[in-house]
Amino acid sequence: MTMVACACLALALPSIACAETLTIELTSWTTIETQHLLPHTTTPRKGDFIDFRDLLLNRGKAQFGRPSGKAVAWDEGLVRYTSSTATTIMVLVTFPGLGTILYAGTELKQQNGDEILPIVHGTGAFKGAKGTVTIGPGANTSPNTFRVTIPGNGIDISSGAQAA
Repeated sequence: MTMVACACLALALPSIACAETLTIELTSWTTIETQHLLPHTTTPRKGDFIDFRDLLLNRGKAQFGRPSGKAVAWDEGLVRYTSSTATTIMVLVTFPGLGTILYAGTELKQQNGDEILPIVHGTGAFKGAKGTVTIGPGANTSPNTFRVTIPGNGIDISSGAQAA
């Protein structure tokens, strides 16, 4: 179920638009992953990196005008080793016809295996987006849950349309 919250008093302050908070549930399916270990070794070191591309599928429900299990977005990212065991990540998610979300930060696994990263930028319908992306455990596929607050008119994620 989509969660929507109005974060302003639209009637009292008509020049300020309501903020909308959405929960977008997707499954990330890795399509390309390239490890750059320098020099070529099997053990990562500081400065090594992994670039990847994923297809993002609706998870458990229809969103963006597509049924569960269908592709609605893709992402491209970079994992950079800051030591042999610590990494940072930067991921650009593209929602066709709507815009992009960029999330980035230090990868820290929670006790349940999840990683929670901040949303740092958005374009198009996601302009001014704030929130988090939770990446669940998985090798080639993993659950991705976006909890994003968007200022302005918002998005109808059931249809994928930007509000007028």
